[in-house]
Formats: sequence, structure tokens, C-alpha cells
Amino acid sequence: MVPFSERVRVFQLSFVFLAAVLIECFLFAGEARAQVIGGPRPAPVSEAVEGFLSRYNVHVTGDRVTGDGQSQFKWDPDIGVDMDVFDLKWIRGNVFMNVETMVGD
Repeated sequence: MVPFSERVRVFQLSFVFLAAVLIECFLFAGEARAQVIGGPRPAPVSEAVEGFLSRYNVHVTGDRVTGDGQSQFKWDPDIGVDMDVFDLKWIRGNVFMNVETMVGD
């Protein structure tokens, strides 16, 4: 059985290591970016305007995929919503939803 003092020491070292990793993440973290599948984001970055639900953008597109359009029914719909839930000029809460799928035979 491991003595109590050694278990406490292991716990302390684990805590120090975790704290060091978290501090490093906050100090050296750059601007967060996410990969967007299918091309650029549909809406450009907007100016900061203080308020609640200060901006929204909705887009709906549908592209016909290969085929003559009669014997083959294949479409690529793209539906998306981008809105600012709140904007305090120094922090912004944004919701971005995008659905892209294939419809057809």
C-alpha cells in the first residue's frame, strides 16, 4: 500500500502540472480559428454594435448536381443562419448554423 504522504505528493505534482498547462494555454493561445467546409463563410465579419440580437443573416441556396434534371433528381441544398445573440463591443455571442446535404435519387 502506498503511504499517505506519497499520495499527497503525487496529487500536488499533478495539480501543479495541470495548473501550468492551463496557464500556458491562456498565455500562448492565439486567435481561435475553425475550418469551414465548402468555402468561405457566407457573411463577412460585421462591425461591433452594442445590443441584443444586433445582427442576423440567413442564406438558402440550391445547386443542381450532374444529370439532365428529369431522369435524375439530385440537388445540393445549403441552408444557414448566422446571428449575434449579444454584442458588448468587447465580447460577442454568435450562433452559426449551416446545413449542407444531398437530396435526390
